Amino acid sequence: MTTMETLGSLRPETKQFLDICNQYMKCRELMDAKYQEHQKENAAAVSASEKSSDVYYYYYYYYYYYKSEFQQQAIDGTPVKSLAELYEAAEQALPVFRATLERIVQKVEATNSLLQDNKNKEEEGKIAKVTMAPLKGRNRAQEKAEDDYMDRVPGSEVTWLYDVCRASMEFNSAEQLIACVDIIQKDPSINIVKAKNRFQNPTLTGYRDINICIQLDCSCSSEQQQQ
Repeated sequence: MTTMETLGSLRPETKQFLDICNQYMKCRELMDAKYQEHQKENAAAVSASEKSSDVYYYYYYYYYYYKSEFQQQAIDGTPVKSLAELYEAAEQALPVFRATLERIVQKVEATNSLLQDNKNKEEEGKIAKVTMAPLKGRNRAQEKAEDDYMDRVPGSEVTWLYDVCRASMEFNSAEQLIACVDIIQKDPSINIVKAKNRFQNPTLTGYRDINICIQLDCSCSSEQQQQ
């Protein structure tokens, strides 16, 4: 039986599924090719994102022990003991998080204006689109804490949720992204807890970004995503 005969004998829904898979592979190839066109700039963005704090403390008797200074803190400065305490602190941290991102964007704009002397400012000068997300849903937060952090020491599991406060920043160039990461690294009021570099390890669909969890000068760590 030929390949054409085999395909002709498939059920319509199977043929549709295979067609979707084929389209996905073509899309992924195009995204990878586009990424390679800017390999030099993207490599710089990868390098700029690699500075982060080591949350792991030590490995002992089949457990990772984590540094208590990276636990989410309640308003009274102690590690949160419940989801209610975590969200109370998150509400307090959200304005600080927003103000921090706005300050970062202003600094990137100042840096970008120096880089744009020989470029079309109208086209290239648009710096960042900042999108503040709502606080993570409580049910999803509880599920994530139980699924990912139940065995983490010290507990409780909700003290290790870093993405209750969330936002994203989108840039038009690798230079802008590099400037942003550099500003974050040098800001004394920001501590990078951990970073996930999807320029280096993209998702299955080819999506790339830099995901950074930051600790601010308040009682709650926050997650910032850069694209």
